[in-house]
Amino acid sequence: MQLNIPALRTFVFTCDKTAFRQPKIKKHLTNLNFTNWEFLQGEVGPEPYWEYVKRDFYKVLDTTPCPFMILEDDIKFLPKNYSDTIEFPDDADILYLGGGPKGYGHGKHVSLIGKDIRQWETATIININNQDWVRVISMIYTHAVIFFSEDCKDDFKRAINWNYMHPLDISQSKIQYRWNCLLRRRPFWWQDDKHRNHFHTKFDLTMLPPAV
Repeated sequence: MQLNIPALRTFVFTCDKTAFRQPKIKKHLTNLNFTNWEFLQGEVGPEPYWEYVKRDFYKVLDTTPCPFMILEDDIKFLPKNYSDTIEFPDDADILYLGGGPKGYGHGKHVSLIGKDIRQWETATIININNQDWVRVISMIYTHAVIFFSEDCKDDFKRAINWNYMHPLDISQSKIQYRWNCLLRRRPFWWQDDKHRNHFHTKFDLTMLPPAV
């Protein structure tokens, strides 16, 4: 399947506390010829920030038909990896255009997926013999995600409600094994949230870790 990224309906998560990032994001997406995007102004308040992120993310999932993309306002561009038109397997439910090696919740489900399983720090990835994509079943990053499947989207909504004690990314990582969630071997964007080493999100998975 083929997709033109700049034409895709896109939401950029932001909030009052990170408004200083918005001019740069606007310039960036304009330069990439994005034509159908908007800022999603998140709530802020006395609760932990991720409580508000979950609610805002849920609203997008609940009201937006697939396909669409969600970006976060702390993304940084990797132009050498980027292409405005991408090809990917027809059976993809979700595409991650950025990610990293932190994972949560794969547990016993690893054995249900396939044989060519790789451990990438605490995330679990599966080699699908595709030059651009691997499959992920426990990765927690959500800074550049495209939803294709309505059923998968609804399942992610339920996960947000079920795992009310966990941040959004952990809630999603727990059910990735149910869906064909694909990650770019070379990301288009990395996450510059000041909490992670650049290595974690500026990766190159053309050479995979050894199989487990």
